[in-house]
Amino acid sequence: MLSSVFFHRIAGIYGQCLISTRSSLQGTHQKLIPHSIRAPIHTTHTANNSQSINSSFSLTQRGTRSAGQAYSRRTWTKEEDELLKKLYKERGSAYTYISQFFINRSPAAIACRLKIVNPMNDTMKTGPWGKDELEALRRLTLNTPEEDIDWEKVQKQLPQPRLVRLIKQTWYHSINPKWNRGPWTEEETTKLQALVEKLGQQDWCKVSALLGSRSPRQCLEKHRYQVTPIHKGPFSTAENEAIMDAVRKHGSDDFMAIKKEMKSNRTPRQLSHHYRFILDPAYDRSPWSQEEMTELYNLTQIWGCNMTKIRELMNSRRHVKDMWNKYAKEAKQHQKSTPTATATVSNTGTATAATVN
Repeated sequence: MLSSVFFHRIAGIYGQCLISTRSSLQGTHQKLIPHSIRAPIHTTHTANNSQSINSSFSLTQRGTRSAGQAYSRRTWTKEEDELLKKLYKERGSAYTYISQFFINRSPAAIACRLKIVNPMNDTMKTGPWGKDELEALRRLTLNTPEEDIDWEKVQKQLPQPRLVRLIKQTWYHSINPKWNRGPWTEEETTKLQALVEKLGQQDWCKVSALLGSRSPRQCLEKHRYQVTPIHKGPFSTAENEAIMDAVRKHGSDDFMAIKKEMKSNRTPRQLSHHYRFILDPAYDRSPWSQEEMTELYNLTQIWGCNMTKIRELMNSRRHVKDMWNKYAKEAKQHQKSTPTATATVSNTGTATAATVN
């Protein structure tokens, strides 16, 4: 009896030592991570674990997210990029593991960011797909069920090299014959609203399956950005001032708090996009000079539409979206003035066409 009591006491002390050691190691590891991007360590468990598991399982489905996962769309900081590159070097493509070291960054967000900051992906084309690329993807997958498509073979036959993950994503959302495209019909919109009222906004795959004609992403975006917003159209001067006041108070990362501060009927995404692309003082919005436009166009002949890389080479403070819009306009004008000049970009990203003089 005494030996049994002694054994249990020793076991209890040993268990407490293990817990203490584990906590101290976790604390040390957390100290290595910048405070602004430090992820919380979850050590508590609730009685609703089965419910959490069931809700998180739907993350494997396209367009679905569990209720407790509020992933962030805020701009990546230099600290985050450096930590991301370090973790990728150590762990490779373990995106789920890496996401634990960031606050509100999903594994998908980690993978997408690595596509930009990882030098191994410099040879892969990024940005909008051209008409020739979409037509080639459509031709290569014509009359082939999704489960039978050889994606690596498709990748080799496309005009420009792209990551297989992005090829699959583009096919699913832009080419998959299962989904309708173009404006929604009144019948589709009415049916979508009825399904959302019945099923809620947590499982868009189920909503899509019952609707039958639109993908989970189409359903989510239609409901969130076209049906739900009460206020649309241009921003007023008063709204611009209210946004700037709220940003000074809450920062530029939490537009849900900014929406509440403003008591606005616009969505957080509307407010975020308007601030990022129109109001953010961190970006240069002065009129473009001819020298800038020429340099931008010439660099696109070498680097394609990788505006992040081009922005770095130009040492520019302009927003990448502004640069893309300016390039598209300049390229259109250049084609009109010199219709015989065509740019041919090789797989390594080197252009063989003449640049703008």
